Amino acid sequence: MLQYVETGNRAEDLRMDVLQAIRYIIQAWEEVDAEIIHNCWHHTKILPDANVNLRNISEKNIL
Repeated sequence: MLQYVETGNRAEDLRMDVLQAIRYIIQAWEEVDAEIIHNCWHHTKILPDANVNLRNISEKNIL
């Protein structure tokens, strides 16, 4: 899709179905590092203690 736009085509002309969108979202989410999430939560000050070491948290603890 990026190549399509970079070659001078209009992004408005692109069409995507729901399954393709879900696949893009999954791919993007897998590329997000735990440290990025930690920094976002720390920056928003939503959590009372953002000094949690996320490297020790496994999916078993979260789910």
